[in-house]
Amino acid sequence: MFVLVFIREIRGWHPDSKVQIRAADKEMLITLKINSMRAADKRDMIMLCYEKPNINKIISHLKKCPKYIILNHLNELNELFDPKHKDSIKGVFSISDEVLRIVIKNTKKVIEVIIQELKS
Repeated sequence: MFVLVFIREIRGWHPDSKVQIRAADKEMLITLKINSMRAADKRDMIMLCYEKPNINKIISHLKKCPKYIILNHLNELNELFDPKHKDSIKGVFSISDEVLRIVIKNTKKVIEVIIQELKS
């Protein structure tokens, strides 16, 4: 699998906390997290959808993976949209209700499009 890597500036909580690193693009990270789908990957994947990712890039990567596994993993993600998981997601990432609403909305759209494409 070809991984696109870019030099990016990553900032921490403190204004002076920053570093230049090599990082895979967001779409590749989402793809890798869908592929493994551990509990932490589920939360991470949702947060990676805060800014809408390029779904076509994700689909392109996922088409190289076993379809039935990917579809099962995407269905597992739906459990995180249950309101009982709200505090778990918010606590891990220290986000507001509004940010949570955005990431869930965007993630649902990403999942919907990927599932449609993989099933066709």
